[in-house]
Amino acid sequence: FDFSVIQTQTVGSMVPTRDFCAKLKQLNSNHRIILRLAPITGAIPKYFFEPFYRRGLIEYYTDLINNAGAENVYAVTIGEEENGNFVSGLWWRDTPPDWIEAYRVPFERETGKKLTWVNAVCGNQDFLEWLRPKIRFFYNDVYTQLKSRFPELKVLQYLSIARSGAGISWHEPGEIMA
Repeated sequence: FDFSVIQTQTVGSMVPTRDFCAKLKQLNSNHRIILRLAPITGAIPKYFFEPFYRRGLIEYYTDLINNAGAENVYAVTIGEEENGNFVSGLWWRDTPPDWIEAYRVPFERETGKKLTWVNAVCGNQDFLEWLRPKIRFFYNDVYTQLKSRFPELKVLQYLSIARSGAGISWHEPGEIMA
């Protein structure tokens, strides 16, 4: 094979080792390894609002790349399905997800609007639009942090469109650096 896309986990022990990756490269010197760097659902607002979480996630990604051997890794994907999974939880629900409550105060302070849930079809469009720059920040900052540590590494963005088709998880070309 010419490519391996290796899933990494935020929990458990699915972490590719340097030896494993080197063996793949020995089988085919042109082999390219891509690591799927997947955060836990809910990483986007945590990454934006909690510097401790932000540092921890970047350290975790850095450790995964170093563990696999940066010299063995052709590219990584960032965010994976996080955006689509995260945002899809905001649609087709009669009530908001529990985690939204943690962001009520910053939403209301920044927008001057009350956080209400309109209905199961559209949730709260104002909340989704409030998240849009935080989503961009997540992807662009992770890209910048990884490129500063591994300049030769290709950093790919894997965007999963929200299942509702609302498009909130998609951004215009050029808004996302990866």
